[in-house]
Formats: sequence, structure tokens, C-alpha cells
Amino acid sequence: MKHIILLIFILQGYSNFAQNELVKTKSIDGTILVKWFPEELVNADGFDVFRSENGGAYIKLNESPIKIDIEEIANEQDQELKNYKQMAARYVEGAQDEPLLKFYILVKSMVSDDFAKFIGIRYDDHNVIKGKNYRYKIERTANNSQLGISEEESLETDLPVAPPKETRLAFQSGSRNTFTWLPETDRYFAVNAYRRADGETTFTKINNTPIIPGQAPDEFGIIRYPDYFFEDTLVTKASYYYVFKAIDAFGDEGQGSPEIFVKSLDETPPAKVSDITLSNTDTEITIGWDKSRSNDVKGYNVYRSFNGDTTYVQRNDKLLTGTSFVDPIDRPGTYMYHIEALDEAKNSSLSELKYIIVSDLTPPPNPYDLGVNVEPGKVSLTWKGIKTDDFWGYKIMRSDKENPTKDDFQLIIPEPLKEEKYENILAGESELALYYAVAAVDTFNNESEWLISDKVMTPDTVSPQAPVIVNVTSQEESVNLQWIASPDLDVVGYQVFRCEKSDKNWVSINDDLGVDALTFSDKNPVQGEMLCYKVVAKDDAGNISPASNVFTIKSKSKDISGEQRINLSGSKYRKNKKQVELEWEEDKDFQYRGYMVFRSENDGKLSPASALLTTTTYEDKSIQENTNYQYQIKAYTVKGVVLISNIQTITIK
Repeated sequence: MKHIILLIFILQGYSNFAQNELVKTKSIDGTILVKWFPEELVNADGFDVFRSENGGAYIKLNESPIKIDIEEIANEQDQELKNYKQMAARYVEGAQDEPLLKFYILVKSMVSDDFAKFIGIRYDDHNVIKGKNYRYKIERTANNSQLGISEEESLETDLPVAPPKETRLAFQSGSRNTFTWLPETDRYFAVNAYRRADGETTFTKINNTPIIPGQAPDEFGIIRYPDYFFEDTLVTKASYYYVFKAIDAFGDEGQGSPEIFVKSLDETPPAKVSDITLSNTDTEITIGWDKSRSNDVKGYNVYRSFNGDTTYVQRNDKLLTGTSFVDPIDRPGTYMYHIEALDEAKNSSLSELKYIIVSDLTPPPNPYDLGVNVEPGKVSLTWKGIKTDDFWGYKIMRSDKENPTKDDFQLIIPEPLKEEKYENILAGESELALYYAVAAVDTFNNESEWLISDKVMTPDTVSPQAPVIVNVTSQEESVNLQWIASPDLDVVGYQVFRCEKSDKNWVSINDDLGVDALTFSDKNPVQGEMLCYKVVAKDDAGNISPASNVFTIKSKSKDISGEQRINLSGSKYRKNKKQVELEWEEDKDFQYRGYMVFRSENDGKLSPASALLTTTTYEDKSIQENTNYQYQIKAYTVKGVVLISNIQTITIK
């Protein structure tokens, strides 16, 4: 799988190089070489080359498009080059999707000047003068689209491309040596790898095709460079020197990198130690062993586990060079040991398991002063104890038997507790009679005498079953409910709740209803509204049942139209303003659409004097002297009820 992933990175590297559409130049022997890398790689219509001298205008250099010449394939004498030219012809004729075809064409164009010229991506400019600087621009002939512009170039001698930076051994495993370096795709095209064995003087190139670093999605979909760019798989185990040389866009190698020395990897573990001996006192265990038969052993480590634990812990602080070790212990139990032999190459081997049992038969001190606190759904225990060096914890047991023996108790915690307290949650349980016991245990499972509580009575925390509403009726000034009682025998009463359907704000509407009260009359319902009712039961422990079914009914409305509910509290005659000012107070139990002022003269018939008002004040300016005026307010509610005020008389003189 790793080889497949690395191949994907390499192929993507070639693809990335081409997609950048680079234009590269190089001067050699009085000529400037120009090479370009279009995304399509081979263009049947060809390219045009333009040159700028010392920053001047670009001038076209070629008379006809520089493009692939398929007809010359027949005259090619070099069979290998002919095969590549046929690949390029097949590619330009429509085989762009053929796997690896573009890859082979691109690589060949890098290392072969003849092939690069054949596919139309190379131009040699012989008409250049020393001391002048040139830039080259490449355009596609078919649409004059610009492919790119080169860096400035002159006839000064080009230095060989510098070697890759930060070359190093990535990792070594068995016969595989893998290498990485700093990828600089803008500075060089690819890299060649060279190797010589330790003791030899000549380096040999060991890669078949140029190595191009590229970024691509790895096996997790993350775009990145691979962990290494080159892998050397060796047939024999030996030590080698490696150098790496960068390749420029024209296929020329630069200088080699600093040599990397890779020593042959030793993966053979040393021989296991044997004849392990164990002896003990109350405070330590002495371990001895025969040394490993391997000559390259550097030292030993001692690993220990306790009482069957599968995790082994190293006991020595530094590597042991002798064949014995004294291990301090602080408690009895079963101690298990492995001895690790470690060689110069950090290969290791573990000995067979050896164990010793350090016995302890003394029970820990007894706990004392057991305290019990009972709350609804919870029993809290506290006690005191003496913690010895081999203290492990406290076991908690419980029994629901009357006058229990030890056999009647059950352990209620999985592991011993370190603290002198415990909370036993009894959620959902009815009234219980319980006994609790606490015992200390040490690391060798010795157990103290039990500390047993007196009888513990837990409160009833179980809610009664819900009642069921069977009938609800509405009368003019009340709503009457009837329900079926909760079947629980400890029910002591009921609570009735009401809400308006529009707001769902439940409100208790009764004081105390006894257990025999199976009806209730709501004497103060909101009239003319959709009302919801529910009932809950309450037992003698204060537990509340779930709510009954919800019953919805529309309450009846009392016809109060024409009732005097508006207080015309203020009426004044302002002589200086020649107007009567009225002010009234509304009944807050209603919502109003508006108000109208009615007026009569000299005890005549009341008739409208205003339009519909939204305020509770009015100024009457259409008055005459020597006249008695009677005023009354009519209020119109949003539900169509008309309420009236008292009548007030104003005399105008």
C-alpha cells in the first residue's frame, strides 16, 4: 500500500510541474535554450516564441508554429526514441486519458532534447549577444493565449543547479532505506539518487526515472508531500553512502548533496536471560539471573506487575549492567517479573515470567462510628477508620432482611472505596427497611470486622397513579369537574389546575380537597374562553402523581351588555376655552375596541357626540350658553359587549 501511495505522489508531482506552465531558459555555448511546459503538454497547433531584449518590446522569433511533426517519425532510426514519438502522436490524436501516457511523454521531454523539439516545447536562440539580457514569452498559436514568460537570461555562464537541500534519511526498516529532502519545484525539475557501498569509491545511479516531489491526497484525503521521496530496497544488509543531485528543466544534473552514511540495520534481538531467581523479605525482593548469551548486550531492565495486573512497570531507573536487582515492596501480594535484555542496536528480548507470593494474613483495623442520614431517594453513610500501609479501601454491603446475618447482605459497590463516606441512591423505591454494613479490606483481601447499622427506614418516594377526568360542564358562572379517584391507598387529596388555552399557564384553583372529593366547581372561570383543566393526586408522603388527562371546555359568558361598568369621574366646563372636558375610568376586566361620547340638551334624548375614541378623555367645543348638557360614555369591548357609564350634567351659563 505504501508503494502505491508513493507512486501517486510522484505522478502528481509530474502533473503539478506541467500544470504550472513554466518557461525555462539556459545559456550554453553562445546559445540560449528555451523550454516550456504547457498544461496540455503536446499541442497540435503549436506555439510561438517572442523575445524581449534589455526590457524592450517582444519580437516574434519563429516564422512557423513550433509544433509536433508526426511525419518525421517514419525517418527516426533510434528505436527507443521512435517509440516515444509514437506515444506522443497517439497522445495528440486523442489518447489523453490513457494511463501513464502523459507521464512517460513528460519524463522523456526532460531528458531528451531531440524529443522535446519533436513535440514542440523547445527552441534554441542562436542570435544573442553577450552583455545583453533577454526574456522569452510563449504563446499558443491557435488563440494567441500566453503560456508564460521566462526569467531574465544572458550569455553569462550558467552555474549547475545546486543540490537538494536538507537531504536526510527519513527512516530505516529491514532492507529499506527511505530518503527525503526540501522540495523546491521552482528551482529544479527532479532529483537523481546515487549510492556506493562502504569501502567502494564509485557512486552508481539507482533510480530508473527522475524523482519529482509532488503534493497529492494521502490515504486520508489530506493534500501534502509524502513522508519520503525515494526508497532504496537492498538485497543484502550492508552500510552505504548516498548522494542526491538536482536535475534542471533541460535534464542536466547539478552537484551532489553531502554524503549520507546509512549503517546496516541490526534487527536481531539478543538471547533471553535464563535461570531467574526470586527471594524476599518483608520490605524487598531480590532478583537474580544468568546473563544473555549474545555478545552485543548493552544491559538489562527489570519489569514488574502486581496481583495479576497486565501492565508491567520498569523498576530500575537506569540500564543495569549486572545480573541482580533489589526491588523494594510496600505490601504483600503476588509479584511477577520479566527481565529485558537490550543490545547496542536497541533490539530487546523479554525473559519468561517469574513470580513470587508475599503473604499477609493480618486483617486491617475495624471501621467505627457509623452515621446514617436518610433523605428522599438517598441514604448517606459516614464512618471513621484507620488506614494502614496496605490499606485498599472499604466494602459496602446492604440487606433488606429483618435481623440479617452476613449471608443476607449483598455487596453494592464494584470496587472498595477510599473515602469514609458513601451515598446510596434509591430513586423510584417505596418505603424500605434496610441494614448497611461497612468493612475495611487490605491489598491482600484481608477483611476487618463488619460495622453494621441499625435498621434504616427510607421514605416513600413513589408517586401515586393519576386520577382520570370523566366529565366537565360549564354553567353561566362556573365550570364543574368530575373525576375517577387514583387507585393508590395512600392518597390523601387532590389538586385542580386550570389554564387558558391561549397561554398554557397552569394555576392551582383549589385549597385542600380530601381523598373523598371527586368533584370540584370552578366558581371564578374566565368567561367566554377556552379553558383547560387537569387534576393530580397527593399521597401521605407528599408525592404528587402525574397529571390526569387534560379536559378542554369553553366557559359560558354572562350577558353584561348595558351594565354600568364605566366611571365618568370628571366633567368640567372651561369658560375661557368655551369647552366641556370629560374624563372616565374603564373596567380593567375587559379589552376595548374604543369609546363614544353621547350627549343630550336640556334632558332630551342622548345621541352620539363623537366618533369612536381610543383615549379616555374628550373635549366638547360645540356648546351654547344657557343650556344644560347631559353626558354618558359607551365602551365597546373586543368581544362585542357594550358597557355604559353614569350620566353627568353640565350647565353652561
